[in-house]
Amino acid sequence: MRIVSRKTGMAAAMIGISALALTACGAAPEETAPKAENPDYTGCIVSDSGGFDDQSFNESSYRGLKNARCRKRSRSPMPTSPPTCRA
Repeated sequence: MRIVSRKTGMAAAMIGISALALTACGAAPEETAPKAENPDYTGCIVSDSGGFDDQSFNESSYRGLKNARCRKRSRSPMPTSPPTCRA
């Protein structure tokens, strides 16, 4: 097995540090595409055998999905109280 000398290791480390520093100095990419109003994805959740009324993770994720659906319809920011929309 070949052993790398300390000089070679330090040179490689300096090259790596220099490359990282020069990369960090680059300009940020320009934003070319506007953000989509209607993203093409559907929110969904998966339940285990407890169902959606188990007073645990399944129920809270189901309520969160319903809240997101209501906010999407009304286009309002995060409500301070639970939404009253109907599914």
